[in-house]
Amino acid sequence: MLRCLDRLSGVWGAISAISAICTATIAILSYSSLQVPDIYEKNLTDARKTLESKGFKLVDLGRTRFVKGVKPGLVVEQSLKAGSLSLINREVLVTISIAKQDTADIDSYLIANYKLDIDSNDSSNTSESIYLKETKFCKNNQDENCKDKHALYLNGRYEYGGEDIDDGYVATAHLRQFEYNNFTVALDFYAYDFEGDHRTILVGGTSYRWFSIRRGNDGNLELTLNNQDKIIEPSNGGKWKLETDKWYRVICSVNLNDKKVLTMLVFNPYDSDKQAVQEFSSHEHRLADGFKLEVISSPAESTDKNISFTNYSDGSVFHGLVRHLRVYSKPLTNNEMKAINKQG
Repeated sequence: MLRCLDRLSGVWGAISAISAICTATIAILSYSSLQVPDIYEKNLTDARKTLESKGFKLVDLGRTRFVKGVKPGLVVEQSLKAGSLSLINREVLVTISIAKQDTADIDSYLIANYKLDIDSNDSSNTSESIYLKETKFCKNNQDENCKDKHALYLNGRYEYGGEDIDDGYVATAHLRQFEYNNFTVALDFYAYDFEGDHRTILVGGTSYRWFSIRRGNDGNLELTLNNQDKIIEPSNGGKWKLETDKWYRVICSVNLNDKKVLTMLVFNPYDSDKQAVQEFSSHEHRLADGFKLEVISSPAESTDKNISFTNYSDGSVFHGLVRHLRVYSKPLTNNEMKAINKQG
């Protein structure tokens, strides 16, 4: 839940327009302009993008910045980490402090948080531990199968796959509180290979395969819905190519109410250079008005609330390392996806 700030100073005259100011949303009901002083330069770019996306123009006037176009009843989202905002109505000035934005509110929507560094437990204590068979945790990288440590190794062998049936792996997370219409999934992965039956990265649903993340035939990340009937290729505009022996972080938000799918792919999420600008690509896809997940209202609706690394339809499995699987009960926004990425 958002923490709202009702701290208004200098309120006098005909001011009755503001009901609440939150760390993630600024409600502006009657002011004609918005002054934004003392904002860190590193946050100005995000502020500019957010405001311009809503039809505002950010104008630099010396050391004071104004936003033109604020109208009664408008809600402006902001992503500033700290600073202050001043609302101006002619000669009346009201200053509202903006608290540092954190991820505590986002974390309240976590229904599963599997770090997968030393065990398969859910640190949010909401879901069961991931059921594991023929897998191993890499405690160091001395093991030939462990190219990095503090991760779960998946051997790339299908559970029902011919001669390898005895050592085919299982890694399935059962999510009691999962809802199909609105969710976000985040995963860090390091693929040893993508060849043949190793295109799959993550799959939602062992029966209906209602959601999956995989490497497409062109080498780019792609999403699928309804057992691969709907394929989303977020490769237009941005970098989406997946390579082996590299860490990636993928965050995908599905909002069936608004028919919207957001995807973020982060490159080198564990870059040791803290000063480096982290590279990522993001994409928004709009679903058709009548789209729905076929698992909803099906016989498997209550039993298919699980996530694994195996597609039990085509027998493809992930081969490599995974860590930090997170599942949220809400479709995160772009700014919220950026926030949880900064969490690591």
